[in-house]
Amino acid sequence: MTDSLDKGYNSFNAIILVAIVFVILISNFPEIDAVFDLEKAQKLLDEDKGTELLSYVEEFLKFNPNDEDVLFYKSAALWELNRYEDAHIYADKVLSVNLNNEGALYIKAKALTKTEKYDIALDYIDKVIAINSENYKALSWKGKILYELGKYEDAISYHDEALAINAESDSALERKGEAT
Repeated sequence: MTDSLDKGYNSFNAIILVAIVFVILISNFPEIDAVFDLEKAQKLLDEDKGTELLSYVEEFLKFNPNDEDVLFYKSAALWELNRYEDAHIYADKVLSVNLNNEGALYIKAKALTKTEKYDIALDYIDKVIAINSENYKALSWKGKILYELGKYEDAISYHDEALAINAESDSALERKGEAT
């Protein structure tokens, strides 16, 4: 009978110990939304709130360091904060998950341009355009890269192509003005 009581007592202690460990583990994690809100991230990006966006995505990366969307928005936030090398690194992390992520390819091309690696940037912007030939931002950015490479007529042509898709693109209009 005593053996039976001892086994029951030990089992009860084990259950209590597991419950205590569970409570300690749960209490050590900060509260975070269960789902990454893409609309919130895009809104922060659209509103040029890079610092706030960076804080938002870093909370999610603690729990899922390979999430393609979160990595992309971290790269975008770093771009907005003029941290081009870091943006490039995080774009590469996105591309390690999905080689055809249009946004990451675009950020990588822009970061490479800002660090004056024009030939490599051209390769990446061409990949973006191959995925989406209607991406007027990418077409205009290609014009910017070609301008930096001294290919002014080609640059103007790409700005024109971007403007044919979106005639109100301020960046394409501005870049075309610089190229002429």
